[in-house]
Amino acid sequence: MPNTTENVRVVVRIRPITPRERENGNEELVRCVSESSIQVIDPTQQRGRTQTAMAYQFEHCFGGDCTQERLFEECGVTSLLDHVLEGFSATLFAYGPTGSGKTFSITGVPDSIVRLGSGEATDGVVIRSVERLFDRVRA
Repeated sequence: MPNTTENVRVVVRIRPITPRERENGNEELVRCVSESSIQVIDPTQQRGRTQTAMAYQFEHCFGGDCTQERLFEECGVTSLLDHVLEGFSATLFAYGPTGSGKTFSITGVPDSIVRLGSGEATDGVVIRSVERLFDRVRA
């Protein structure tokens, strides 16, 4: 993260379009155009050169190919955990409409920790955070 002195950082993770959405003729309307910028296409506009798109800037943007591990390592959670161990409070807030991927990002695949234990590639931010905290306390 470029600026680690800020109290609030906003990062965006864009969920990939699902096979079902693709079969229904849906297209990606939001995409990362850089590590800190997303583009939102107006779905009411005609496809092609005249499509209207808005660009938005954030501290970091993660596209549909982002892994859970990369999200955890690069979104700033590790620095939050360092501050927690120094006695400060920290909050991670996920926001978005139903079906946008909040639960997957935060917890991972439902019930996978019960069936498989931790250490899976799909483990979310919470599981990875608890593991990181325990690793740091044990060290």
